[in-house]
Amino acid sequence: MRKTIILCADDFGQDPHISQAILTLATNNRLSATSCMTTEEDWTRHGHALKAFHNHLDIGLHFNLTHGKGSYCRPLNEWLFRSLLRQIDKTFIEAQLHDQLDRFEAIMGCSPDFIDGHQHVHSFPVMRDAVLNVIRDRFPTRKLYVRTLNPMLHGADSHSKALIVKGVAYGFSRALSRQGLQHNSQFGGLYSLYPHAPYRDFMNLWLQQATNGTLLMCHPGQLPLHPTFDPIQEARVKEYAYLSSDAFLEDCTRAGVVLGRFGEFTPRHSES
Repeated sequence: MRKTIILCADDFGQDPHISQAILTLATNNRLSATSCMTTEEDWTRHGHALKAFHNHLDIGLHFNLTHGKGSYCRPLNEWLFRSLLRQIDKTFIEAQLHDQLDRFEAIMGCSPDFIDGHQHVHSFPVMRDAVLNVIRDRFPTRKLYVRTLNPMLHGADSHSKALIVKGVAYGFSRALSRQGLQHNSQFGGLYSLYPHAPYRDFMNLWLQQATNGTLLMCHPGQLPLHPTFDPIQEARVKEYAYLSSDAFLEDCTRAGVVLGRFGEFTPRHSES
């Protein structure tokens, strides 16, 4: 049975070696979505290039609160603990999201197809309320979708991370459904991002476990011409090499998987 899934490359705009890799994969039809980090300088350099792909690629906002040097930037653990303790100013989060959406629309000339979060911050308690408020107020008639987190708990090397993500995002899918927002049925692509991780083995397991409407995230990148600090650079290069290869196409065929945009299938809403 054929399954249509979304393969989304995260972090477009974070750095040229990431953006160029995503553009190349998109040109070769190896992706069906990309998520853009509009807070970074590379977004203004390479964002315009995405316009050529808008007819066959979902292009979304990668809401960022943990990367870079802006006033919004805090360590992930700080945001997580503050959200769990309900010690977050929703007005501040809403202002940051509006600003990043403004940056997206200034380059793309349109609103995003979807919203997700760098390191999944959009799904944290309190954070999600701010995100939903902005979507309701800013896009009252726009049919965008939101990445929800119902991670596959088998098939990779980060079971504890998957459990934490699943726990922190508990109730997020129901909140999206209450607001009438569509979202992916299942989520995959979560692993350690260690350079020695057997990425192809993990991808094969995700492809086999995927159901129609699953969203798999990936983090491809090329070797940078001008070295910059990127703690997962080696994993990015490994992902890019695999996704560019014939082996990836063979693995998709074997699993009965085709890549598609969100609008090409009817999503199933989970209860998490």
